[in-house]
Amino acid sequence: MSDMGNDGDAAMMRQPRGQSGWALAVALGMLAISMALASWFFLCRKTTYFDDAFIYLHMAANIVEAGTARYFPITGSSMLLSSSPLRLLTLVPGLLALELAQVPLRTIEAARFAFLSSGLVSFLVFLPFWRNRLKAYMWVGVVLFLLGMSLDAVFLMEGGVLFLSLLSLAKLLAERSSNHFAVGLAVLLVGLSRPEFGAVAVVVTALVYHSQPRALGRILQGLAAGAAIYWIVMAALGVWPIPSTIWSKQVTGKLRLFSQENLIGVLPAQIAETLGSKQAWVGWLLLILPAAFSLMLRRAAIPVLIALGLLLAIAFSMPGNFPWYSQNFLLAWLVVMVAVAVELRRQRLDRAAFAMAGMALLALALTLMTNLGRNVDRAWNENSPMYLGYQEVGRSSIGDGKYIIQRYLDEPVRIRMCEIGIVSFYSGHDAWIFDICGLVQIGNLKDASNSWLSHFYPASFAESGEDQLARFKDDAKVRVIDVWSMSGQKDVERAKSKCGFVDYRLCINRYR
Repeated sequence: MSDMGNDGDAAMMRQPRGQSGWALAVALGMLAISMALASWFFLCRKTTYFDDAFIYLHMAANIVEAGTARYFPITGSSMLLSSSPLRLLTLVPGLLALELAQVPLRTIEAARFAFLSSGLVSFLVFLPFWRNRLKAYMWVGVVLFLLGMSLDAVFLMEGGVLFLSLLSLAKLLAERSSNHFAVGLAVLLVGLSRPEFGAVAVVVTALVYHSQPRALGRILQGLAAGAAIYWIVMAALGVWPIPSTIWSKQVTGKLRLFSQENLIGVLPAQIAETLGSKQAWVGWLLLILPAAFSLMLRRAAIPVLIALGLLLAIAFSMPGNFPWYSQNFLLAWLVVMVAVAVELRRQRLDRAAFAMAGMALLALALTLMTNLGRNVDRAWNENSPMYLGYQEVGRSSIGDGKYIIQRYLDEPVRIRMCEIGIVSFYSGHDAWIFDICGLVQIGNLKDASNSWLSHFYPASFAESGEDQLARFKDDAKVRVIDVWSMSGQKDVERAKSKCGFVDYRLCINRYR
């Protein structure tokens, strides 16, 4: 990136005070409109969800209700089941406001409000990084709330904080900010949004400042100070600060437990679909564009090309069945395209800069045109058979990790299942589930203890569901059942030959 100072750019961007005031007023007005639209959509029209979104919600509700981020507090396990700790924390203020207003937290209405309010919290978290570009940040907020109505990753998962953290870091790097402490904090926030993207942020920042040891030292101070605060917060919430999902998802990815395809194999087609095209080459084109344009930047192309290469390498190791993963990559690519356009403009390559910026705007416009206000048909959508089945199981919780599923049996049981988010959320903070897919009990996964990542966690994190079951005093007396919820009549027909109990929502087998 260019070593050019900011004085010339500041002079070009300077506006008369009255004109600047009107521009800020317009930006604020558009932000208010986009927030109002997002509020209407989430509170009145939203029906699309991910089961994993309720995993975040369950932990956030645990923080508000029980003061801990532990997933199942009754087990005593201090695992942090949040791949994005920052995303988890942005859900807490909305739920806390509902708790103070004495509104029940474990309802779909509360979930909608928490998802929506997390967007506003995320926007406010990154506001300090934009104090010298307030008008620009108001427009970033407009884009954020419109994207929140378009891509489920943005407010249901970690896409929103990832987008803002990457954009804030890109802004600081492009400005050659003299506030190197803030650069370190921004790098940390990228890592708290998604650890793998945080690793890329560390590499890129080191490349940009490699010839400035004093600046690097100050950046490290910001990174260390932010990390210390984060560790203190996680300790106060009773959890190990390194998300255990990094370990469990590395193992499940290696085992191909959820998908035989990795993300890189489906990423171009999924990006193209998000842009409204059925042609995978459209996705490939978007992936290639920033790399191609960055070649005009000469030496400044190195951080861009390395960042893009590392992200694609990461995509090779990620499963391809989680829709929000591809949406996260699309958001990251939009940020890179904007960063490349800004740097081209700094180097006075105006035509290339406008072309790159135009491509980014076109990709954004196509994303909004294709997806704005759309509820995608998914198995976990509100009022779908699968959602209602899992909701019923969750609401049948009687505490101490036990359930009475009246249509199955009029006595307490413990449950084993794979999709734990919706059930956990509706069960409350005294829930417990035998997680067949190993997210909560990593010991359920084959060879998990042999993973190199196991060395970053306490030995107790390798326990299995059987280990936790044995610690319940009434273990030998309580029946344990496998529970699956079904997405439609086809599932019901298939389940009839496999399940001891089948009805229009649930498939249940006795485990022991």
